[in-house]
Amino acid sequence: MNELPGEILLTIFRKLPAFDFITLLPLVCNRWAKLVASDVYTLKSVVMHHLNSYGVFFFSIKGEAFIDWPSEKFEVYLRAYTQDPLHPLINYCDAFYLCTQFTEIYKHIKTLMISRNLSVYPTEGFTYIKNLTTLVFYEISLNEINKHTLLELGSVYANVNEVIYIKCRISCVLDLKCLHIGFKKLKRLRVDHFRVCDKFLDELLKTHRTLESVRLGHCTIMSDRWIDVLQIRLKGQRSIASLDMHSPYFTEKCVKEFLATDNFFLDKKLLKISFDSALYPFFISIV
Repeated sequence: MNELPGEILLTIFRKLPAFDFITLLPLVCNRWAKLVASDVYTLKSVVMHHLNSYGVFFFSIKGEAFIDWPSEKFEVYLRAYTQDPLHPLINYCDAFYLCTQFTEIYKHIKTLMISRNLSVYPTEGFTYIKNLTTLVFYEISLNEINKHTLLELGSVYANVNEVIYIKCRISCVLDLKCLHIGFKKLKRLRVDHFRVCDKFLDELLKTHRTLESVRLGHCTIMSDRWIDVLQIRLKGQRSIASLDMHSPYFTEKCVKEFLATDNFFLDKKLLKISFDSALYPFFISIV
């Protein structure tokens, strides 16, 4: 098989599961490791997943970005991978070895999903990926004890610009600023949780001038205050490229005045404000 031309070998390699592509092939020989490292497009689609206390597994995503996935899709997708014997786990020590031994490969991985308890971070850490840009927290508990871990992750993974929280259990006393304040280069944020409110949006827009999109779900927009926050934090500084908001608590007067604002929207055809409820009641794209 090694006698085949490189482009043929790489075509074959691409048909293998992400686990084989990223963990087994580089170990065969230097030539295969270099072939894998050359396939930047495929490597960027590989996600490293820290799965609870068991270990690490890898899978590939194609097409739409994580930030747009319905929460149900995460559950179905991950169940299929974790229960598939073709996608075995490797322990954390082996994952660390691979990342250090094959830096030319692992530097292209952009996404880390964490389902592992954050309380283990001070003693065991997480696998370091130099050029990581996306962090996904899935089904983890967030409380006062591990809020400092969130802040430190923002420093450790300094290039992260997209942060996503899906089905996380957030303590009622945790300051929600901890979800974003540590990530200095934040461009895209998604939080699915009922505690999200206008105060959270206000702090978010005030703190991060680099934001490009925000998606908030599983919460309820309780008043016109959300519209007021957008006007206070964005008007005269940023423009709204698209907006989708749902709330039965909006007043027609406030919405009408907001939509009548000049020099604030790029295209009013891309604005959608509905007087109803929705699972994902808030999305904004800013330029």
